[in-house]
Amino acid sequence: QSNISNNINPNYLEQSLQNILANKYEELKHTLLNININQLKNIINDINNAKFVLFVAQGNTIPIALDASYKFNEIGITSFSAPIIEHQLVLAHKLTKNDVVIAISASGESKNLLKVIDTALTSKATIIAITNSKKSTLALKAKYHIQTISRERLFFPEFSFVFSRLAAMSVLESLFYLLAKSKIDAQEFIDLHEQSMANDKN
Repeated sequence: QSNISNNINPNYLEQSLQNILANKYEELKHTLLNININQLKNIINDINNAKFVLFVAQGNTIPIALDASYKFNEIGITSFSAPIIEHQLVLAHKLTKNDVVIAISASGESKNLLKVIDTALTSKATIIAITNSKKSTLALKAKYHIQTISRERLFFPEFSFVFSRLAAMSVLESLFYLLAKSKIDAQEFIDLHEQSMANDKN
């Protein structure tokens, strides 16, 4: 029942944790509940019908892209990403109009990432952007945009820009759950993956 604030103080750990929890809850709530439902239906449909899904990101957002690619492959959606932006660019050159690109960026203004997107657009691939700003260059280039909410500035007003990866991860986790339920053979692929890894877990 403590009062919630935006303060983090190592001398008051219990209250600090409650403050962090409250702010993270608000991030996730506003990110997920503000997604346009009609757009979400189209996103799920386009991903399900895609021949190839490419996850692109730069810097500390790359682990999110790699994780999402792994998860989507688990349910039978052929997905790729790469730990360096140059490799992502190479993959983008192989795209067609039947493919989908999911781009994850805080600002949506990374020049290298936008180069990957421009390459994908020349092939008429469908672009889905996940960014903090609906007015960013990346968001404006995309067919679909999902805005993530970040409250890190409340904790660190002295920082010029902070991006919470949790909100972007929650969007991709939600897409994964929805795709797993909508894809008829998703369970078959999950079972196949589990069987292939069974010996490694014993």
